[in-house]
Amino acid sequence: EKPGQTLQATALVHDAYIRLVDVEKAQHWNSRGHFFGAAAEAMRRILVDQARRKDGPKAGGNYPDFKFLTARRTRLRRSVSRLVPMLCA
Repeated sequence: EKPGQTLQATALVHDAYIRLVDVEKAQHWNSRGHFFGAAAEAMRRILVDQARRKDGPKAGGNYPDFKFLTARRTRLRRSVSRLVPMLCA
């Protein structure tokens, strides 16, 4: 993660623990490795969820403006419509 992240390691571990324990059906771990694998998966999902929230449009994510893309597509179509007759001649 980037150095300026807002999620601290302790908070990540706590959130992962809550996800592992706060389920309707009790989880049975086959081994230590099974538990650590599930914990790693929970932490990974928390980090991915946070990254998606940070990069979302409401958070000022780097998404191109729809109007810009529409105008660019229109200009491209005009250019192609001028070039095709020239190439076919």
